[in-house]
Amino acid sequence: MNALKLRVQLEEYGNALRDIIMLNDETFYDFFKKILAAFNFDDTKEAVFYKSNEFWQKGKIISLDDYKLKSPVPNLLMKDTFMDDIFKHPFQKLLFEYDFKKQWVFHIELIGVIKDISKEHLEKRIVFSKGKPPAQYRQDELPQNKLDDNQPTETDIDDDDFDDLDLTEDKDDV
Repeated sequence: MNALKLRVQLEEYGNALRDIIMLNDETFYDFFKKILAAFNFDDTKEAVFYKSNEFWQKGKIISLDDYKLKSPVPNLLMKDTFMDDIFKHPFQKLLFEYDFKKQWVFHIELIGVIKDISKEHLEKRIVFSKGKPPAQYRQDELPQNKLDDNQPTETDIDDDDFDDLDLTEDKDDV
């Protein structure tokens, strides 16, 4: 079985890049999940891949869902589109947009083809990693289930925590 070696680089953070190995018969949905895991992003937002040229212009769309995006050709869906349906020649490029509100943009380039891939490569899908990716959310944007462990939440405080407090006024202190 052949595999593709793809370089994924976060557009605004050029020092954050990952080389990811994908099998020819895996889907773009699989690739979507691997990219987000490699950059420590969750997978709760909308996403789309665009075939691209050497100038990073947007072309054919491969979307997570049927977003009814304007395109002269029908959109492909990630779950139905295999890697070898799109990657046909070396150095082919894609754009990946994640979270339409924040517009995280990733540049993807096919940098190699591995013929008859070994089990070693299958176990370790991220074969190169450089730079620390930015946090997906600012502290004030964190979803409830992603709060910093050091920050108390309503469920961290109960009435027993206040049993030892003396809230009576001492007239001498006034």
